[in-house]
Amino acid sequence: MRNKEGKKITYRFVSFRYIERGAFAEYLHRMSLKGWHFAGWKLGMVFGRGEPEDIVYDVEIFSEAREKDLRPVEETEEYAEYCRAAGWEFIDANRKFCVFRKVSEDAVPIVTEEERVEEIWKAEGKRLIFPTIIFGLFALDSSVNAVKTGLENWIFSDLSLFILMILPAYFLENILQWVFTLKWYLTGKKRISSGKPVRYGLRIGYRIWNAFVCAALAVLIIGLYSLGMYKTAVVALAMWVFFGVLQAAENYFRPGRKNGKRIRTIGCVSCIAISFLLLAFVPENTSYKEINHSILGSTEEGSFLLADSEEGEDVQFSYYLYRTDYPWIADLVWTSQKREDGDMGWSSEGNLRIYRAAGQRTIRCKDAVLVLQYKAEELTGEQTCEALERLGLQEV
Repeated sequence: MRNKEGKKITYRFVSFRYIERGAFAEYLHRMSLKGWHFAGWKLGMVFGRGEPEDIVYDVEIFSEAREKDLRPVEETEEYAEYCRAAGWEFIDANRKFCVFRKVSEDAVPIVTEEERVEEIWKAEGKRLIFPTIIFGLFALDSSVNAVKTGLENWIFSDLSLFILMILPAYFLENILQWVFTLKWYLTGKKRISSGKPVRYGLRIGYRIWNAFVCAALAVLIIGLYSLGMYKTAVVALAMWVFFGVLQAAENYFRPGRKNGKRIRTIGCVSCIAISFLLLAFVPENTSYKEINHSILGSTEEGSFLLADSEEGEDVQFSYYLYRTDYPWIADLVWTSQKREDGDMGWSSEGNLRIYRAAGQRTIRCKDAVLVLQYKAEELTGEQTCEALERLGLQEV
């Protein structure tokens, strides 16, 4: 690919954390040895083709910049003038990153090691605050709702389990990032005091986690679609694509602070409008059924008629059947179905745990929990056995 001046260029879509500024500078140095020289950011990192050179780069963290700054601001330009006097030529800035090229043999360090460590600690801390709070609130909300709605309403849904696990995982990941950054910060200060160099290398775990996040989003969307939740899947995919395109456009045109804020605001409003339109016009899946299975078991809802031997009339039953291969899950479901107006008993053979309440029987079987609801005044033992036999249940 060539730019407007006809010079051959290439793009590299590589990202670095502030704590990896040393690895970033080394990456630029390796590219220059191959004849690709860093020219700045435009969608990704742009490298211009030239003769191989042994160029020394320095990547510093400028605290006056903001996380959403995609181009140098006025304060950055002033900072660049100061660095020029120290023997470093400013190339470009993105977020809080400022990239310099050494142009003087007697160039002096731009900042002291103590100042650099402090700037990175502040930048990484600010970067982690917002996602940590957001994922923490989402994780708390999902956990509270899971407790309120009852175990049986989410544990037998793969989608609910996935969401319930992924949100705390995101929250925990941000907490761990903060802890590891703090550890790096304290270790860095200790190494400085003992005259040792501070390490600014790559963090492989960070890249693995980013890949996991993208994979998790893809799994979520595919899962929604495969479960028949077409509208939700389409809206989720549209939002993902929309914000991806918006981010790519921002990175390409690199608007200033004010224009960037306007673009993001318009983008959020547009995304909400598009979501409502999709919800209105995407057809429902008429064959959709409520999610009723997970890796931990399944739930079944239905009704049937049983003859009442005393009255000679059929009795209408509705039931909720929870099957699982894990006895502890069945015990939790059985316990969650208890009501204040009921009492616990056993079958005549002593093999079934039964919780009796007005209009309801909760029965703990060998590998399932059955909740029977009926309008008859009393449920006989024969009817209980017949219901168990019809549903293919075994005793404990």
